[in-house]
Amino acid sequence: MACRTRIVVVLVVSLVSSVLLGLGTVAGTVWADFTPSITPQKKIIASGWHMPTARYIREHITEMEKLPFDGLVIPPASEETPCQPGLYIFRNHPYELDDYQQLIADLRATKFHKFTDNFLKLWATPLQIDWFDDFTPIIQSWRTAATIARQAGLKGLAFDPEHYWGEDPWHYQTMKYADSKTWEQYAPQVVKRGAEIMRAVQEVYPDITILCYFGPTYTGYPPDLPYEQYNLFGAFIDGMLSECTGETRLIDGCENAYYLRTTSHYNALRNDFERARGSSRVPDKYRQHLQIGFGKYIDAFSACPDTTSYLPWDAELLTNNYYTPYEFAYSLHQALRYTDEYVWIFTASLNFWQNWCWINWDKVDESGERERRPIPEGYKQAFSLARQPDLTPPPHRQSGKFPQAQQQSDWSDEDTFADLWENYESLMDLPLRWHFQTDADNVGVQERWYRWSINDYRWHHIKIKEFWDPQGFAHYDGYGWYRVRFDVPALPPGKRIYLAFGAVDESAWVYINEKLAGIQIYSSPTNATW
Repeated sequence: MACRTRIVVVLVVSLVSSVLLGLGTVAGTVWADFTPSITPQKKIIASGWHMPTARYIREHITEMEKLPFDGLVIPPASEETPCQPGLYIFRNHPYELDDYQQLIADLRATKFHKFTDNFLKLWATPLQIDWFDDFTPIIQSWRTAATIARQAGLKGLAFDPEHYWGEDPWHYQTMKYADSKTWEQYAPQVVKRGAEIMRAVQEVYPDITILCYFGPTYTGYPPDLPYEQYNLFGAFIDGMLSECTGETRLIDGCENAYYLRTTSHYNALRNDFERARGSSRVPDKYRQHLQIGFGKYIDAFSACPDTTSYLPWDAELLTNNYYTPYEFAYSLHQALRYTDEYVWIFTASLNFWQNWCWINWDKVDESGERERRPIPEGYKQAFSLARQPDLTPPPHRQSGKFPQAQQQSDWSDEDTFADLWENYESLMDLPLRWHFQTDADNVGVQERWYRWSINDYRWHHIKIKEFWDPQGFAHYDGYGWYRVRFDVPALPPGKRIYLAFGAVDESAWVYINEKLAGIQIYSSPTNATW
């Protein structure tokens, strides 16, 4: 049996606003039985840092329903326990239903009219019980969460799978028994636990909807790539899907759609969603019970001031924000066209319920509050505008400085690689989707980000053949790291593999399997070529 060689390529690009790699081809539309459209069945769900408690909702539902949403992600917090943003669903002691009777009572007493699709918030981290240990407390917590949702009259559960702290539920290399059990042993066990959880959930809430903030379109299915990020999450989704019955639905919420702007972006995500079904262990259940939704981050990059991509939210000069009101309206319009049903909105600086936004993270008054301004009206109007039957694309604000990759005068893979194909055989194209991380302080080399084992699961996803600007990094100039893993087939003796990059803007360093393999240095305008 032929063996494959696993390779990790790390590309470091410096001091550029844009990166272009002439590798791979763009896949055409592969999904069927779906027509992009704006319909009344498409729903917008509010979530984020400032979601109100059940008691607040009960007391203010009339004014809340004047806002342009169709439902809420509701934290299990109360005025007495304001710091509980969600149920930490993988903890080592179960949640008890008696502790949430007041939350249930408040929501049952709330006269919802417009907000028809509401969800209870769950968090995945930290994992406090290994998948091979007694999972009873975790299964009981899921059962309790589903019971709360049903008794409170909610549509279901909103599950954030992201790893923020503590033990990672999805990364095989950090598992308790990773030294004695292989990934091939862990994955079926995770499938089993996902199935057990779904059976428990459906016992108390048949036909439930579980909105996952992301799913296979982000994590993929790496059955033979155990070093990929979230390498056990696909197994968990398959386990849950395997037990879905009736009208139960899981929603792949596509958090990776936060920064998307154009029709082609959403078309590509639907392609990824359909393509992932071919790798699912339960493809028929995938088609029947898994739907695609989209996450939108309206105040993108205005949170997390400790990151290199942080920018204060600007309530006056709106072109300083990632989305102007019309740009957000157009992006939301496309999300509504391409979703099966749900688009969920994440906010960090914006509090729609009390009509204020943080504009300066560093400036705090005597009471400890950050500086605030009213939310600009345009962002509220953007929601109704997004539901119009058709919208004209917004002008590209940075078209002069940041042209589209395909608009480059010398854009042509055929011409770029023509001389190579005279003497070399094309073995494979590199994957279109890589991992990406900014490095404004230039610490990546010192910290050896080119290592095979570096934990890149929190890195961004980015596509080659496109500039990084329209993919969420329009405001960034500096070092950027691209990482990708791929397998190549075994070669006959005497043959060698060459890695060819079609284009890299300015300086670049290429690492292959932890070794520096090539350098291109920008030294003056005379050699400022691709």
